This record gives sequence, structure tokens and C-alpha cells, in this order.
Amino acid sequence: MGSDCVDDIDDLLNDAETFISSKNKTLESLTWEPRNSIALEDDLSDLLDDFEGPPEISRAPVVPGSMNLLGSQQTTTTVPNKEQCCCLPLYLGGSNILLGRSTGPSMARACDHIRCLSCDFIVVHIDGFAWRTNVDYLFLRNNFPDISKLRARLEPSRGKRAYACQCKYRSVDTLSTIDKQNDLNWVCAKHK
Repeated sequence: MGSDCVDDIDDLLNDAETFISSKNKTLESLTWEPRNSIALEDDLSDLLDDFEGPPEISRAPVVPGSMNLLGSQQTTTTVPNKEQCCCLPLYLGGSNILLGRSTGPSMARACDHIRCLSCDFIVVHIDGFAWRTNVDYLFLRNNFPDISKLRARLEPSRGKRAYACQCKYRSVDTLSTIDKQNDLNWVCAKHK
């Protein structure tokens, strides 16, 4: 049975070599003919006409008396709302808190597109559950992102939402921000 497998692999490699060599011969037979410079300039100008350019930047009004460190008046630039697709600030919340993009305290929602900068994984959230006290780094490392395996260390808890990436976890029941005092290195992974 071992030799059949080796023969199959040899046949597959031979087929791949044949395919690649036939493609190389086809590419060698093609010749490149330079186009005249006027046609190239026309193509380039057509491409530039199609390009919409960067989004417009609007200047926020200058507040009288606001100064920067150099002593000159301060102007701030803001990008239009359609380009602002990250939660500012990033909120976590219990299962009774709406999920979505947060645009500030007046539109506070728990972010549902969180990524961990420490392990570079998405953060999963499970409504109606909280983490048990015996959760540790190795458990998350070995079982993330399989929710069915993670449930072994979750307990039902009304109103709570369990968050986890491959290296950190939290159980939250109220709306709270992620600030620098926490050991979480979680950021909004942008909303569409």
C-alpha cells in the first residue's frame, strides 16, 4: 500500500512538471510589441480620470483660544463619517446591550468586531454565559475558537456576555470601555 501512494505522488509530480513546462513554452512563444507613447498616455489619462482620489477632508472650526504646543492656533481634521468605521470608544457589554458600532456615549453599543493585538485572533462573544474561575491561558490556547470546546468552562448567567480570544477572556454584564488599566489588548476590527 505504501508503494501505491509513492507511485501516485510521483505521477502527480510528473503531471505538474509537464503542465509547468508547457506553460513556459507558451509564454516564450509570445512576443511583446511596444505600443506608441500617445496610446500609453491616453490609457494613463483614462485611468486617472476613473480614479476618485482620497476622501475629502473637512476642517473643524477653530475654537477661539485653543492653542497647540507651538503656540499657534490649532486646527483639526476630521474624516467624513462614512470612513469612520471603528468603535470610538470600544465598549464591551452584557447580553442586554445591543451589538454594533459605537460612535460615542450617545450611541454606545458593545462592539461585535473585536480583534486581539496580542494573539492576532478575533474575539468571540457568547451571550448568556460567564467564564468559570478555572479558565486559564492554556485552556484558551488549546480550545479557541471552537465554541463547543469553550463551553466546557462556561456557566449560564443571565444578562452576561463572555468574551475570549486565544490569550485573554472576560465576562461582562454592564456596558464598559476597554481602557489602558485593563490587561486587554483588544481593538475594534472595523465595521462595514
